[in-house]
Amino acid sequence: VTEAITEISKVLGYRFIPIFDSIVEPLFSYLTIDQIYNTNNNKNNNNNQNDNIAPLFESEFFDFVSFAVGTFAEVAREMREGFYKYSDSIIEVVFSLLDHEYYLVRQNSAYAIGFICKYGKDKIVNYVPDIVKTLMLMLENDEEEPVVKDNICGAIGCILYSFHEILDVNFIISFLLSNLPLNTDKEPSIYIYETFVHLIASNNEHAIKHLPQYISIFSKELLFHQFEDLFLTETIKNDMIDFLKHIISSDLDLFNNIISSEFNQEQTSALQNILS
Repeated sequence: VTEAITEISKVLGYRFIPIFDSIVEPLFSYLTIDQIYNTNNNKNNNNNQNDNIAPLFESEFFDFVSFAVGTFAEVAREMREGFYKYSDSIIEVVFSLLDHEYYLVRQNSAYAIGFICKYGKDKIVNYVPDIVKTLMLMLENDEEEPVVKDNICGAIGCILYSFHEILDVNFIISFLLSNLPLNTDKEPSIYIYETFVHLIASNNEHAIKHLPQYISIFSKELLFHQFEDLFLTETIKNDMIDFLKHIISSDLDLFNNIISSEFNQEQTSALQNILS
């Protein structure tokens, strides 16, 4: 069912709102279903319960939570600004799920919270500083799963897109660049690069300080085809190509210095063909 919801939202976009209105409440209930299970389980601790079976039920409830929050994430991604009306009603629950014991719930919650913030804007602005702080602390946890960390980076990129006016842009971009390329889940890279391009196009003074790093990482992504199997491939590739072409026309020496220091002649020629 959740896959069907996601696929329909992809087709309809913001036009999915009337349909989503009718299913958002039952879908929301699954976000806390494991809490209901734990409450009921604690009440029945004195009953004759098979301790070997109980964890199986618990993991099933965790899967329900993971599927539900993942569905909210994908619907928000597809509805874009149309998700604005729902953002404040789910932000607290999704925020709390970042601390869930099941890593797939944390992964999908990080994925979701980025889009909720990106499109929730003024409705959730008061949550943003604490959310960003929490996400960065999670990244610093050596025991956190790599795939969770990848989605955290994507979430921070999404949040920076909409809230660069209240966040330390220079610090966050430096932080994101230090975590690139992503290790396991490449998709969140797209949302980081979209934010970089957005801030550059807006002439953000803090974002522009990192032009050498953008030249390097965009060139590598184009040259080594990181996005071959991902949606938005052509969009993000075209954004990267346009950026690099702009750099070539405005500061050829900078471009050549970086390319010559990081690529051999064969790679440089291949990159030039991509940009021609």
